Amino acid sequence: MISIINGQDSSSSREYLLKKKNELGDFRIFEGEKITLTDLLEFFYGTNFLDDGNNIVIENLLSKKRSDKEIEEVALLLKKNEKSNIVVWEEKEISSKYLKLFPEAVVKTFNYPKILFSF
Repeated sequence: MISIINGQDSSSSREYLLKKKNELGDFRIFEGEKITLTDLLEFFYGTNFLDDGNNIVIENLLSKKRSDKEIEEVALLLKKNEKSNIVVWEEKEISSKYLKLFPEAVVKTFNYPKILFSF
Protein backbone atom coordinates (compact mmCIF):
# COMPACT_ATOMS: atom_id res chain seq x y z
CA MET A 1 0.00 0.00 0.00
CA ILE A 2 1.23 3.46 -0.86
CA SER A 3 0.53 6.31 1.57
CA ILE A 4 1.33 9.92 0.71
CA ILE A 5 1.54 12.43 3.54
CA ASN A 6 1.82 16.09 2.56
CA GLY A 7 0.64 19.61 3.23
CA GLN A 8 1.58 23.08 4.37
CA ASP A 9 1.31 22.13 8.05
CA SER A 10 4.57 20.20 8.17
CA SER A 11 4.45 19.89 11.95
CA SER A 12 1.16 17.96 11.88
CA SER A 13 2.19 15.91 8.88
CA ARG A 14 5.50 15.01 10.54
CA GLU A 15 3.61 13.92 13.66
CA TYR A 16 1.39 11.69 11.50
CA LEU A 17 4.53 10.30 9.81
CA LEU A 18 5.94 9.31 13.20
CA LYS A 19 2.68 7.49 13.95
CA LYS A 20 2.93 5.62 10.62
CA LYS A 21 6.56 4.70 11.35
CA ASN A 22 5.51 3.21 14.69
CA GLU A 23 2.82 1.17 12.92
CA LEU A 24 5.34 -0.16 10.39
CA GLY A 25 7.87 -1.31 12.97
CA ASP A 26 10.80 -2.28 10.76
CA PHE A 27 11.34 -0.01 7.78
CA ARG A 28 14.04 1.51 5.64
CA ILE A 29 14.15 5.27 5.21
CA PHE A 30 15.39 7.12 2.14
CA GLU A 31 15.94 10.83 1.56
CA GLY A 32 14.06 11.71 -1.62
CA GLU A 33 16.64 14.23 -2.70
CA LYS A 34 19.36 11.56 -2.82
CA ILE A 35 17.46 8.39 -3.71
CA THR A 36 18.00 6.88 -7.15
CA LEU A 37 16.03 4.40 -9.18
CA THR A 38 18.87 1.94 -8.58
CA ASP A 39 18.48 2.33 -4.80
CA LEU A 40 14.80 1.41 -5.08
CA LEU A 41 15.47 -1.50 -7.43
CA GLU A 42 18.02 -2.90 -4.98
CA PHE A 43 15.62 -2.43 -2.09
CA PHE A 44 12.68 -4.17 -3.76
CA TYR A 45 14.49 -6.80 -5.81
CA GLY A 46 17.73 -7.26 -3.90
CA THR A 47 18.49 -10.00 -1.40
CA ASN A 48 15.04 -9.79 0.26
CA PHE A 49 12.89 -9.85 -2.87
CA LEU A 50 10.89 -12.82 -1.56
CA ASP A 51 10.06 -11.01 1.65
CA ASP A 52 6.58 -9.46 1.57
CA GLY A 53 7.44 -7.24 4.52
CA ASN A 54 9.43 -4.56 2.72
CA ASN A 55 8.51 -1.35 4.49
CA ILE A 56 9.92 1.89 3.11
CA VAL A 57 9.66 5.56 4.03
CA ILE A 58 10.76 8.16 1.47
CA GLU A 59 10.98 11.78 2.58
CA ASN A 60 10.62 14.63 0.06
CA LEU A 61 10.59 12.54 -3.08
CA LEU A 62 8.19 14.72 -5.07
CA SER A 63 8.84 18.19 -3.72
CA LYS A 64 12.56 18.28 -4.51
CA LYS A 65 13.98 19.14 -7.90
CA ARG A 66 13.59 16.12 -10.15
CA SER A 67 12.61 15.78 -13.77
CA ASP A 68 9.06 14.69 -14.54
CA LYS A 69 10.44 11.63 -16.32
CA GLU A 70 12.43 10.63 -13.24
CA ILE A 71 9.37 11.01 -11.00
CA GLU A 72 7.26 8.96 -13.41
CA GLU A 73 9.84 6.15 -13.39
CA VAL A 74 9.97 6.11 -9.60
CA ALA A 75 6.15 6.18 -9.40
CA LEU A 76 5.93 3.22 -11.77
CA LEU A 77 8.40 1.22 -9.69
CA LEU A 78 6.57 2.05 -6.45
CA LYS A 79 3.21 1.03 -7.97
CA LYS A 80 4.71 -2.31 -9.05
CA ASN A 81 5.61 -2.92 -5.40
CA GLU A 82 2.35 -1.91 -3.73
CA LYS A 83 2.37 -5.15 -1.72
CA SER A 84 5.05 -3.41 0.36
CA ASN A 85 4.17 -0.66 2.81
CA ILE A 86 5.38 2.52 1.12
CA VAL A 87 5.10 5.88 2.86
CA VAL A 88 6.01 9.07 1.01
CA TRP A 89 6.26 12.18 3.19
CA GLU A 90 6.44 15.65 1.64
CA GLU A 91 7.21 18.77 3.64
CA LYS A 92 4.78 20.81 1.56
CA GLU A 93 1.62 20.22 -0.42
CA ILE A 94 2.24 18.43 -3.69
CA SER A 95 0.43 19.17 -6.91
CA SER A 96 -2.39 17.07 -8.29
CA LYS A 97 -0.17 16.37 -11.31
CA TYR A 98 2.03 14.17 -9.11
CA LEU A 99 -0.84 12.73 -7.06
CA LYS A 100 -2.40 11.43 -10.30
CA LEU A 101 0.66 9.20 -10.69
CA PHE A 102 -0.55 7.27 -7.60
CA PRO A 103 -4.28 6.69 -8.17
CA GLU A 104 -4.50 3.88 -5.59
CA ALA A 105 -2.53 5.71 -2.89
CA VAL A 106 -3.99 6.81 0.41
CA VAL A 107 -3.36 10.56 0.51
CA LYS A 108 -3.34 12.49 3.78
CA THR A 109 -3.01 16.27 3.39
CA PHE A 110 -2.32 18.56 6.34
CA ASN A 111 -3.06 22.22 5.66
CA TYR A 112 -3.56 25.14 7.99
CA PRO A 113 -7.17 26.18 8.60
CA LYS A 114 -8.25 28.79 6.02
CA ILE A 115 -9.49 31.03 8.84
CA LEU A 116 -5.85 31.80 9.71
CA PHE A 117 -5.42 33.64 6.43
CA SER A 118 -8.64 35.64 6.34
CA PHE A 119 -7.76 39.00 7.83
